Amino acid sequence: MELVGNHVYFNEILDALIGTNGAGSAAIGNGGAGVRIHAEADETDILSSTIVGNAVGIEIMDGSTRNEVTGNYIGTNAALNTGLGNTGFGIHLMGADTTIGSTGFGNVIRNNGAAGVAIQGLTSFHNNLSENSIDNNTGLGIDLIDGANASQAVPALALADSTNGADTQIVGTLTSLPSTAFHIEFFASPNCDPSGSGEGRDFIGSDDVTSSGAGLATINKTVSVATGTQSITATATDPAGNTSEFSNCVTASGPLVTPSPTPTASPAPPNKAGDADCDDDVDIDDVIAALEDAAGVEEAPCHSLANVDCDGDVDGNDALRILLFVGGTPKRPPIGCFEVGQPTN
Repeated sequence: MELVGNHVYFNEILDALIGTNGAGSAAIGNGGAGVRIHAEADETDILSSTIVGNAVGIEIMDGSTRNEVTGNYIGTNAALNTGLGNTGFGIHLMGADTTIGSTGFGNVIRNNGAAGVAIQGLTSFHNNLSENSIDNNTGLGIDLIDGANASQAVPALALADSTNGADTQIVGTLTSLPSTAFHIEFFASPNCDPSGSGEGRDFIGSDDVTSSGAGLATINKTVSVATGTQSITATATDPAGNTSEFSNCVTASGPLVTPSPTPTASPAPPNKAGDADCDDDVDIDDVIAALEDAAGVEEAPCHSLANVDCDGDVDGNDALRILLFVGGTPKRPPIGCFEVGQPTN
């Protein structure tokens, strides 16, 4: 099916079977696009149709704008059968202001031989993708080529926590235009796309975030869907309707548990007899500390360890005993006391 020319507009393709038999169960596709809109043909709505087995499912080219693609099966059918994929792109778009999926009317775009949706060229902008099921395509789920959709940045997901079997918390960031509101959509798939950039089989929720003056927005959304250990991805759409590619995928995990700090043993307090300055060694500094304590200048940091003769105070005799130890001629301690330099416990 081909719509061509700038006088072709306000058309509707509804409940069509394109590239398939009458039952929609087998591919008997065309050698070209199932639907081709080009040469400035505008404002065509493609609704609730099955488009399979073609070289490209839908091709919108050459400046055609304001077209809408919603509620279709592209590369599969209502029974979600495989083996019906278009051999190339599911949708190939070189135009602007196109709507691909909308609230409650997303497309199912699966099993195609290239990207699920490819948007190409600097003049292809304001193309809004919403609530689509895009999965199992050979290429990327959404591929922005040559600056399409203003190269809208993708979210960077950090984790997904499907903690209690009832919901999923999704955390990440978006770095894009400063002080701008963005619409974030979240998706779950059984597996991550081999590219690591994800696709999105099941739409599971959305959130609106606003970036800071530096262009950074925080994503922290809990959706009321339990995803188990599925692969979670997201897209971002700016206020002008430019939708990004899919984000990286993160695997939903169990409860987020903040690990308890590994206990670190506190250093043992100084306990060597004669260690008056508490540095776990007995040297000339301990002699000085003991002398200053004995003279009343300043109490030794480890006053009790400086009292090596066990008489209850620190005096010249204690300083002498420490000095003799440092000089290599230790004096035997009184009965019941510890030798200088030895542990007291």
